[in-house]
Amino acid sequence: MKNILKSTAVAALMFISLTSMAYEPSTSLIKGSDAKSLVFEMVSPSEASSVSMSDDKGHTLFYDYVMSTDYSKLFNLKTLKLGPTI
Repeated sequence: MKNILKSTAVAALMFISLTSMAYEPSTSLIKGSDAKSLVFEMVSPSEASSVSMSDDKGHTLFYDYVMSTDYSKLFNLKTLKLGPTI
């Protein structure tokens, strides 16, 4: 009985340590060097990912299918008008 409990505890400890080292995908949205630009960066664990941006009404503003683990896109917002869009 002690051996079963001991081996179960060791297996649980190994499982916890492996899951804590699992790779987490990361995304960031930062202000670009220009006043009206945004930089979107993503590091994905898989080769194939999709990136999409939607407005509050559900309209797709941007969609891209990514075939690499590192992705970066500069969005130029100079042509946008001030205030809410209709």
